[in-house]
Amino acid sequence: MVRAWQADELAHVTIKNRLSSLRKLAIALNTLGWNATPLEGLVPDELYQGLRRSAPRGSSSSADADQIIALLATHPRGGTDAQRFARLLRCAGLQREEAAGLREQDLDRTAGAVWVSGANAKGGRARRVDLADDQHGREQFLAALNAIPVGRNWLWTDGDRLARDVEEAIRAICEAEGIVAKGQHGLHATFAEDFLRRQLAAGVVEDGARDALAQLLGHNRRSVTYQYVPRLTPRPARRKRLVEA
Repeated sequence: MVRAWQADELAHVTIKNRLSSLRKLAIALNTLGWNATPLEGLVPDELYQGLRRSAPRGSSSSADADQIIALLATHPRGGTDAQRFARLLRCAGLQREEAAGLREQDLDRTAGAVWVSGANAKGGRARRVDLADDQHGREQFLAALNAIPVGRNWLWTDGDRLARDVEEAIRAICEAEGIVAKGQHGLHATFAEDFLRRQLAAGVVEDGARDALAQLLGHNRRSVTYQYVPRLTPRPARRKRLVEA
């Protein structure tokens, strides 16, 4: 299948997008009980071999991300809720659609976790975003959650509208402050890079840290994390296979 697409001279990113769409379809069929074949049997990882890896989209630096969030509180298109919204992207790695659809019942303010579910969840797969094994990240996450008033049903009056306003405000702030504009995705990617660096500092090997990151972000493959953060450590040397005489 992939070779056929390559023969048609499709861009590698187009092929990967089609494969990802097939994976999402397979997940939906499995969820509905219409198919019993495991995901790996339907769209195996081998199909991605030989495809060029996308260049990292890049993250905002931690300093830039913190400056943007601080300025959101007083920006005309921002405000207190805009700041709270952006902090969830920065401290939990949520997608803007995921943050926009949160309700009070989705928050675990004691443990420092969020339950992401429904149509807004990445890939349609429900997941618990929990930083219990990342003390510094968990403290930031708890602070972001506790900044949101208790007692709301939906966290935001109009989450979709708020997400659009935050995007416009971030663009304006970056232009005014001379910051490279990466939008809300830049905050999402900042979380990814900070998480990886904390895991590496704690002694976790990078592949393992990327597996944990992929799970937190709602992806089903480690390779997707390279779209956020380039490789940070040298790859392990491959063992040479012994050839029998």
